[in-house]
Amino acid sequence: MNQTKLSSFIDNQVKLFAMDHPSYIKNTYDFVEKIKALTLPDNCLLITLDVESFYTNIDHTKGLQAVRDVMGNYPKYDPIIELLEISLKSNDFLFNDEWFIQKVGTSVGRDWAPHYADIYIAKFEKEALIKCPLKPQTYFRCLHDIFIIWSQGKDTFSGFLNMFNIHESPIKFKSFICIYSVIYLAITVFEDPKNNNTFLTNQYSSYVAHTFFSSQTYVCFNDFITTYQYVH
Repeated sequence: MNQTKLSSFIDNQVKLFAMDHPSYIKNTYDFVEKIKALTLPDNCLLITLDVESFYTNIDHTKGLQAVRDVMGNYPKYDPIIELLEISLKSNDFLFNDEWFIQKVGTSVGRDWAPHYADIYIAKFEKEALIKCPLKPQTYFRCLHDIFIIWSQGKDTFSGFLNMFNIHESPIKFKSFICIYSVIYLAITVFEDPKNNNTFLTNQYSSYVAHTFFSSQTYVCFNDFITTYQYVH
């Protein structure tokens, strides 16, 4: 069996477990459906986190242990875990006319890589959240992109972010904190100006001018400014 077929075969088994965690977001449409049911607290922050260098920073031992934790209770998957380990540890590549084996992280090109990474970060966030005295009101994640509603003030969020950043080296998170709007999974999420306790969303392409539903200008904590033009 060649690497392409092997990678696809492994992925068909691993992906069944990658979706089984509380923060799971499948895609943009799934995210929009889930936030429809949310009620926003007053003075909350809309925050996104991005796991930096996600695929290349996952330690083999820790990643495989995360997979064993969710698949190991089912003996029929033992051969799949073994195949995953072989595929993970035999990722070779050519650089400057020399062949190398990737010792840390995984290749994005493997079919199973996103679901393997999803299982790892699900274990990571579960352990990190236990350590956090203050937790988000809402926490969703699509692979390495995290959406948070935080209702306890910007200063307290820095402690939460620090806990995530020190939980397990070398995994680090970059945050974007905003008062009224935030971009997540290629859409802009913002408070409904007619009802501040609900969301509106605007799906867009990076090649198309943005249009929104409010005439207000919102200023984020990091001085990023977004102007919303009223749609007639």
